Amino acid sequence: MPMEILLQIAVLAASTSQEAYCRFSLVSRDMRKIIEREALPYLPIRLESAPTIIAFHKVLVRRPELATRVRHLWIRGARSRQKPKQGYSEPTSQTWRQFKASAFEQLFIINACTRLVSLACSFPVMFLCFRFTRDIFFKHDQLKELTLFENWNLWACFTLEPPVDGPHLFLQLTHLTIFDSVAPHFPAQLFPSLRYFSAEIVPAFPQAALEAFDMNDALKAPLPQTIKDLPRDVLISLFMVDHSERGAKEVTSEDERRWLMRVGNPQFFQWWSARIWGHRDVWTLK
Repeated sequence: MPMEILLQIAVLAASTSQEAYCRFSLVSRDMRKIIEREALPYLPIRLESAPTIIAFHKVLVRRPELATRVRHLWIRGARSRQKPKQGYSEPTSQTWRQFKASAFEQLFIINACTRLVSLACSFPVMFLCFRFTRDIFFKHDQLKELTLFENWNLWACFTLEPPVDGPHLFLQLTHLTIFDSVAPHFPAQLFPSLRYFSAEIVPAFPQAALEAFDMNDALKAPLPQTIKDLPRDVLISLFMVDHSERGAKEVTSEDERRWLMRVGNPQFFQWWSARIWGHRDVWTLK
């Protein structure tokens, strides 16, 4: 097989798999340079524990030129306790232990990767970026898509003396996904460029909601009060967690606004990476 084709295969594999990226990078110095140049901008970087976050931080300290080639970053060092009925999650003592184990490294990585297009991070990381190191996102002018792993009931803090009429990142976001319910006081007005929004929905009567979803082709249901203020041109997709995969349907609210509802076992990383590769995502009905 010609070398050019082998290289194309290597680059394609390294663009979709961190394991393949690492393996091909070890083949030779020349191969590593090709992989870094051609594959890294398309590779979703997934860091889900303090050891992997710290290891990646060390790589960027040693080779800072790699940071500007990272376009898609999924970084999660802590997990919160969900409170679906209240509409948000809350930290536990374990959350703080996990967070402190890699908080500095997470902020360093995000700050260094100034050419990010898509970022998935925890709510406390975003909160720290804005409230205590407000300028951290001012260099990220290509970052249009933000995914939050949870909601904390702290959205009201972003309306207190916000820079430039709102946090800089919020002004430029076109896509916002929250893998949690929408917390009270969600400031829809801080996202003027938003075109796509997704979050979890927790019906007051889950079984009745599932039965209605299964029976009706034309579903009618109100939007949660916390996101009714989003402009009508924002495409809203809400997901309900269930052990069985029931697909997605279009729903019409009482004011004739249409939105999508998806029911099933959420595949969060797959949904997130699908947008990178141009595949079916949470805003796709079929």
